[in-house]
Amino acid sequence: MLKTVRLDRWRPVGVVAFALFMDYLIYGLLIPLTPYSPARATTEAQLGLLYGAYSLGVLAATPLFGYLGDRIGYRRPIIGGVALSATALLLFWLAPQFQLLLVGRLLQGAASAANWTAGLALIAEHYSDDRVEMMGVALMGSTAGSLLGPVIGGALYELGGYSLAFVVTGMLVVIDAAACIFLLPRQQTVRARSPDIWPLLVDRSVLVAAAAVALAAIGWGIIEPLLPVQLTRLGVTPGVVGLVFTAGSVAYGLSAPVVAWASNH
Repeated sequence: MLKTVRLDRWRPVGVVAFALFMDYLIYGLLIPLTPYSPARATTEAQLGLLYGAYSLGVLAATPLFGYLGDRIGYRRPIIGGVALSATALLLFWLAPQFQLLLVGRLLQGAASAANWTAGLALIAEHYSDDRVEMMGVALMGSTAGSLLGPVIGGALYELGGYSLAFVVTGMLVVIDAAACIFLLPRQQTVRARSPDIWPLLVDRSVLVAAAAVALAAIGWGIIEPLLPVQLTRLGVTPGVVGLVFTAGSVAYGLSAPVVAWASNH
């Protein structure tokens, strides 16, 4: 009985952690593989548009999924995010035209918005006593996905070609969908009234942090469309391209505690 109670306690955070893992896994998987897609997105301009389409999908869908989560609960938006991820993955696998790749990237961004808004909100609601700890556990999933996505994408391409990476990832998406459908809690707890967002938007500390995040995103957004295609032209294999971006994720993860230590001193 005690073991069952413990499993029930960890079940929601485990499902959300896996959803965030899949979000970053798919994102990283596409970095070394996109130049080899049937649509032949091989120019810097095309890769830049794909990066922008993902960001646009996140920006447009985040308030929508936040609104839906407050009104219909968080389980259904998370399941919807998995469906969007599956559709995006299918488009990147089979789409013969660049325009369809753009649609897939938009859907991928919307799926990410669903996971991050509804998923973390579900944890905040479900674990009121140890909310920060459980959010940290869930974010470990995104960190693992960012580390493994590029290197897995490159390795699977070299092992069995372009399609193998999508077949394997598709199986993981099916597992993700089953976990969200059968393991997430169905009941919706009573929520307190949402706070006024305007004071947050004009708070100086929030604005400074938002500006820092935006600058970091701009830096990453410059590198991601340019570096893979340049390395590919030099004859670098997808496996090595994946390792390059994984090294960046490792540097990010290792620097976080150093930054935290410096901030406290």
